[in-house]
Order: sequence, then C-alpha cells, then structure tokens
Amino acid sequence: MHSKAISKTAAIIIAVIVIIAIIAGAAMMMAPKPTAKKIIWVSTQLNPPEEQAFVKDVLLKEFKEETGIEVEFVASSYEDLATRLESEEKAGKVTISVIGELHGGLDYFASKGWLEDLSKFGTLSGRTFPKVLEDYSHLYGIKAYVPWMTATYVMVVNKKAFDYLPEGLTKEDILTGSSKWTYEAFLEWAKNLYEKTGGPKVGFPAGPKGLFVRFLHGYLYPAFTGAQVVNFVSEDAVKLWEYLKELWKYVHPSSTTWDAMADPLLKGEVWIAWDHTARIKDAIVNKPDEFVVVPVPAGPKGRGFILVIAGLAIPKGAPNQDAAWKLIEYLTRPETQVKVLENVGFFPSVQEASGKVTKGALKILADGVGKQLATPDALVALIPSLGAKGGDFKNVYLTAFQRIVLNNEDIRTVINELAPQLMNLFKETGAPLPMPDAAVTPSPTTTTTPAASPKKKVKIAVVSDIGGRGDLSFNDMAFKGADEAAKDFGVEVIELISKTEADYLPNLRAAAKDPDVVLVVGVGFLLSDALLEVAQEFPDKNFAGIDTYTQALAKEKLGHYLPNMLDIKFEEHKGSALVGALGCLLAAHYDYPHVGMVLGIEIPVLWKFEIGYKWGCDWALKWYKEHFPEEYEKKSKNPNNILSLDVKDRVLWTYTGTFSDITKGYEAAKEMYAKGAIAVYNVAGPLGLGINQAVEEIAKEKGLDMGPPFWIGVDADQDWINPGFVIASMMKRVDKGVYYATKLVLEGKFRDIVKRNEGVLLLGIGTKVDGELMEGISISTLDDLDEFIQMGIEAEKMTGKKILPMPPEEIKAKVKAMREAQPEWIWQAVKELEEKIRKGEVEVPLPLTKEDIEHWRSILG
Repeated sequence: MHSKAISKTAAIIIAVIVIIAIIAGAAMMMAPKPTAKKIIWVSTQLNPPEEQAFVKDVLLKEFKEETGIEVEFVASSYEDLATRLESEEKAGKVTISVIGELHGGLDYFASKGWLEDLSKFGTLSGRTFPKVLEDYSHLYGIKAYVPWMTATYVMVVNKKAFDYLPEGLTKEDILTGSSKWTYEAFLEWAKNLYEKTGGPKVGFPAGPKGLFVRFLHGYLYPAFTGAQVVNFVSEDAVKLWEYLKELWKYVHPSSTTWDAMADPLLKGEVWIAWDHTARIKDAIVNKPDEFVVVPVPAGPKGRGFILVIAGLAIPKGAPNQDAAWKLIEYLTRPETQVKVLENVGFFPSVQEASGKVTKGALKILADGVGKQLATPDALVALIPSLGAKGGDFKNVYLTAFQRIVLNNEDIRTVINELAPQLMNLFKETGAPLPMPDAAVTPSPTTTTTPAASPKKKVKIAVVSDIGGRGDLSFNDMAFKGADEAAKDFGVEVIELISKTEADYLPNLRAAAKDPDVVLVVGVGFLLSDALLEVAQEFPDKNFAGIDTYTQALAKEKLGHYLPNMLDIKFEEHKGSALVGALGCLLAAHYDYPHVGMVLGIEIPVLWKFEIGYKWGCDWALKWYKEHFPEEYEKKSKNPNNILSLDVKDRVLWTYTGTFSDITKGYEAAKEMYAKGAIAVYNVAGPLGLGINQAVEEIAKEKGLDMGPPFWIGVDADQDWINPGFVIASMMKRVDKGVYYATKLVLEGKFRDIVKRNEGVLLLGIGTKVDGELMEGISISTLDDLDEFIQMGIEAEKMTGKKILPMPPEEIKAKVKAMREAQPEWIWQAVKELEEKIRKGEVEVPLPLTKEDIEHWRSILG
C-alpha cells in the first residue's frame, strides 16, 4: 500500500508538472517578443556627412548585429547639445543615453552635475588608456567619461624641403624633435625655401573656416610664453608676435584663404604645412612616399601643442544605461578604434590599438604624432571649456593676428586692448584656465601703450528711428545691443536721437564725420534712403541698418552693392507665426472669437509680421482639430469660439499709420477687445503701451489680476510691463544685430561678410553666420525676464518716471503664475511649431512684394 501510494503521488506530481509546462510553453508562444532596446547617442564629433555615414552604416550596424541594441546617432553642435542636456536635466526627463563630446564640454557638463559617475560600471577589460587621458577623464570627484578618440595638429613636410635646410639643422633633428628643431630654425628654413625656390613654401589654414587659431593659442603661445591665457600680455608675447610677423614674410599669401592644407600640399603650392591630422591626412593617403609627419618646433618655453581629447559619457538619469555602457565598451575596443582611425583620422585612445597600425599613410601619421608626444620638452595644451563663449575665445587671438600681422598695428596696443576681453570670458563663465596655464606663474606684463601714442578710443554710433530711447521695444533693443558691445569690447557709444524723418541725414552724417567712429548703425526701415546717401559719402566708414533695404536700393540705383553697408534683417514671419499660434489656441480654449493685431506704418517689413501671425493662427487651429477632434467638433458649433469662424475672419488687424502715437494703439486695441479678441499683438513699438492701457481698463472693470484678455509683446521681452496680462512676446533680437555688427567690425570681418552675403545679414530661427549660431528670433521665456526687467530699470533712470509696475521678484512670480495657469498642451503645440520651423518641416509664408501680400490676404484675410 505504501509503495503504491508513493507511485500514485509521484504520478500526480508529474502530471501537474507536465500541465504547468504546457501552460508555460503556450504562454511563451502567445506572449509578444520583447522589443530590442533603442538608445540615443548625441555627438558633437563625427558630424560631417561622410563620417556620419561611417558611424551609422558600419559601426552601429555591427553593434546592433552583435547586441540587438538599436542606436539613434544624432549629430549636434556643442551649443545645441548643451541646451538640450540642460533642459532635459532640469525637467528630469533625460532622453540621451550616450554623449560624445570634447574634454572641455564634458568638463563643463560634469561641473553642472549632469554626468553619471562611470566608475560604477567597473573597468573595461582588454584595453589600456594612457595615464594622461585617464587622469583627464576624472572630473569633480567622478569618473566623468571614458576617453574615446584623440587628435592633434601636426606639421607635414614634403621630403623635397629637406634639401634646403639651414646650416646646423639636420633631417634627423626635425624627425625626432631634437633641441635644435626650434621656431628660429623653422624661420631660417622658411627663408631658405623662399629665396632658393623663388617663392613661399610654408602654409597655414588661416582661411575663414581654417583652424589656424589653434596654432596661435595652443602652439605659439605655450611655446613662447609657457601659457595660453595668463601671459597673453607679456614681454614674451611681444616676442611671439614679432616672430610671427617676420615668419609671415615667407608664408604663402593664399594661407588666409585656405581652410585645410591637404590640397595645397598635393598641388605643390607649399612644401611645409601645419593643420589638424584629420584635415591633412588626405595628402599622405594620396602620396605617402612624398610626405613625412614631424613634431612641431620648440620655443623658448617648450614644444607647445594641443592634444584634443574626445570622450564618451552617460548623462545623469539617462535611460537604458546598461545598453549605453555596452556601446561605450564597443566603441573603445582596439579593433573598433582602428576602424575609426582608418576611416575618419581620429587617433585611438587605447594603447592596444596603436600596435595594430603597421603600414601606409596612417602609420606615417601615427609615427609623427607619437614622436611629438615623446619629445622631452613637450608642453601639452588643452582647449578651454568655455561652452558657448568658445567662439569669443578664438576671436581674441584671430583679431590679434589680423591687427598685428596683417594690418601692422602696434603689438602692445593690440594685446593690451584685447586682454580684458580674454580674461573676462573666464570670469563670466567660471571656467578654469586651460592647461598648461594652471601651473604657470604669469610673466611680468607689458606696459600700456606708450604715452607718446595715447590709446585711441573706438566708437560706434547708433542713430535711432523716431521715438528714440524709452520705447521699451525696437529702439531700446538697438541701444541695448550697443551698450552690451560697450561692456564687452570697450567701445564708446554715441547716441543720436531722430525726432522726425528730417533728422536722419544730419544724424548719420554727424556720426560718420567723427574720426573715432568705426561703425554707424541706423535703426529702422525708414532710414534706408538716408543710409544709401551717407554710405556713399563716407566710403571708409562702416554702416549697418536694422530692417533696412539699402543694398536693394544700391543695386537698383547704382547697379552694384555697397562694400561698406550691411542690411540686418530678421525672420519676423517665423516668430509671428509662433505667437499667432499661441493666441489662437488660447482663443479656442477660452471660447473667444478673435485674436487682434495692431500694426504701425504699412511698410513691407510689417507684412512679414502680419502674414506670419495669421498663418500661425491657421496652423494652430488645424493642429487643434487633429489632436482634439471631439473638442473641435463641439467648440466649432459655438458662435463665440474662434473655431466657428471662417479663416479670414479670425484675426482682427489694422495699420495705424504711426510708430509713435500711443493713443492710436489704445483706440485700435480697445475696439478689438470689444469685438472679442483674447489677445492683441503689438507690431507698432511704443503703441504697445496703448494696448496695455486698453487691457488695464478691462482688468480694472472686471476685477482681474490675470488675463484673459492678454496682449502680446514685440521686439523685446515685454512680459514684465504688465505681469499676468502679457502672455508672451515675439522677441526680435535687434540688440544681437547691433552687437554682432560691432563684433564683425572689430574683428576685421565686416566687409568680408558684406561681400559674401551681398550686403544682407539674416537673423532668425536656427540661422548661422560663418558656422556660428546667430539667432535673432524667439518667443519669450521665463529665463529672459531678468535682462529685460533691467531695460525697465534703465528707462526709469533715464526718464525719472516710475516704469516697473512692481518689484522684479513679484514680476517674475506673476509671469510664472500666468504661464502655469495656461494648459500645458498649448505651450507644447507652440514648441512643436518652432521645431518644425527650425527643421524646415513647415514653411511660413514670406511676403516681400505687393503681389505677395495681396495673395496671402486673399487666403488668410
């Protein structure tokens, strides 16, 4: 009985196990297969199209086949990466899993607490990182990144040049970087080549997009002064610039047009060239038997050179961190690093990879780089981590080069003028001084400009449109830009206020006659004709116009563009589309039938505001229909809701014929609010104060402390003028236009920009100038308030009248409360439209002619 019982029990257990197995198997068959992980890798490196193709089609394809992890590679500028990372970290919604960026940027991110400590993932086996790279990757007490790629800048020599060596210098000295291979020896060699071959045989990438600036701050300055920054003004620096002036006599004159040196080397235009390894590599690849890579020369303080370090990091709170670490592991494998070297030209960060490069052009490059690193007097320099101010850092050195070497200005005068700008960059950003500066005691500084030659005061002049300072909008924005230029560049600002149109010509002439004025800015469309006349009278002066069409007049009347005139224009139609969308979504939400728009004098530039606003409204209501179909159907039956109206009837608008009569702004806005406008857009500068008066009357009558109704500011961030009732402002950054024009003049680039852009500089959403992000249009945010509240404070000082409605902290609290009171989906929709505009997914109409405006009015009203 007992054994039978056991058998029976066992049979029951076996049956249960079988049933469970069958059920589990069925469940596994029926369950959906787990989806592969997908991560986002944002990188400022490997961004050119051919390099992106290599990353996506080779590296990431192989990685996915091995791991099943899909990687979205996003090429980004540093500015865009920093902005995105900051916003995601602040919002607590991080979408980036891996970052690829240079040491300087990663240093900044780590200082902000935006990076994970990678030590928690352990070590990466099978690879050895050089001590210098490993040391640099530890920042602010954490393992901030894994060294990924390195690069440097090298000197490439055509072997024919060795036949012209100066006495006492041998080929072996140069190849090994001996103590005899100095900048003085280089100068003698360059002179020999020039005299014995009949022309200059030395070249540098000193063109508009070349990297010559790195030679200045990362090679010459450390070699001659022992530092990049702290000895910018010193007797050693004076000797540096004296040396470069002498060397430049034997440098190929086309250097100032060359952006990369591979082509000039291959064509035989130069026999000795300096450039980034990635940019000069093709010369060696195409003719490996003709060229050799050598260490750079040494100066009195050592053999200065830049080591560029790119790293891989994981943002704080990033999703899928295990998958991110697997990608980092893959990218730092020796075999992967060799592929990167072979296809892109960046050097490995792991020692095991270097031994796998045994022949060909890459071997030549690797040997040269290795010998440079191995020189006993090596003085490594790192690019400073200045974030968005990195461009300003470079411009200091380029300006010094242009003024001292190309324009033959006094060395001490120039470096003394530029030094404060350089040091202020580190004070403003809080960035640490770059290596090797941290270990350097500053040299004794030079004296200021000799008393016999007193420093000349550089001035810029701003000629206002009618109204002048105090409009809290268009003119004030221009003066704000001038004031910021004065602060940053040390220029003096001359203000000439135009009370009537008759003042334009005499004001412009008075400014141009001042011998110290280097730039005259005319503010406003109506100054176009006057600028044409005066710019011709003073061909040696530089002129810029905000919203002007002077170059179009010059082309029409003279048959050519003026070389000294820059029309600065803005993409107002795009910014107006954003606030048009905002206003109409508010109308739909709150059941209002209209939005309004008060414009000044009907001139072509205002057509852009008009049609952009109307188009944005139409886009928004179509967006609403797509995202809230049921609500749309319900609300469109309400005769008091904007959704019920024909597209041509939704926007109330009028041209008042003035930019100064505030009463007309009040009267026009009051009528629009009476007809049911939830918000009125100010496109008439000072008339916004009249619109505000109309809103205040309604608020007082109804006992409101927050809209609706609202009004929409223009040009400046006007949200502070009546907190709770200015829903947002379309910011047209006239200040940036004035500031940037000043910067171009001081850097000696103004006329080149005029020539290359046919006299017109366009600032908008996502716009760039010479590769530098230069935007001029945006919708106001809470972060903008502080600097524009200051505009109100300055206006109080100037007029002696009370302008701020309440203390700054109360202003910010009320604006924040107003914004947060609106549905989040409205702000998200406006943001979506901005992104679509930025990416070119939608095109906002741009009316430029009478036919254009009539066409779009027939469609949009």
